[in-house]
Order: sequence, then C-alpha cells, then structure tokens
Amino acid sequence: MPRRCFPIRFEGGGGFICSSFPGEKHCVDCGAMSTRLCDFKLSNGKTCDAPMCDAHSHRVGANTDFCRLHRPKESQPGLFAPEAA
Repeated sequence: MPRRCFPIRFEGGGGFICSSFPGEKHCVDCGAMSTRLCDFKLSNGKTCDAPMCDAHSHRVGANTDFCRLHRPKESQPGLFAPEAA
C-alpha cells in the first residue's frame, strides 16, 4: 500500500509523518490515489467498484467510468484474441 507523508511543525522544530491510511483506496493499475470507482454492473446487482485514478479510468457516460477489465472491447485493441472464422 502506498505511503503518504505530511510535514508537521511544532515549536523548536518539525518533521514528517509518513503512513499508509487504510481507509484510502488506490488505483488497481498504478497504486495512485483513487478518484473514481468502476461502475460496471455485475450479475448480483452490485457494481465492480474497482478503484481507479483519472489516468486509468475509461469514461463511458455521464458520471460512469469502467476499469480496464470492463471497458468496451473496441477501446482495447489487441487485448482480446480475434474470433475464429
């Protein structure tokens, strides 16, 4: 889990506090802070909810983003094997 560091200042000095914050979600592709969750609807009625950063989300509609596993095939050339004729 990525760590974040924050500067602290106090009388006579200062320093940094570094920690991983368990409530934070990180992008499944790069580990950066997540800004979006995958909105792909699963068969159980829930959504995928994979955390993604802006760079790794695929916008498919207004306020609707898919992760790399759920984005449309045509936006992922070479990811899927060609169908047999």
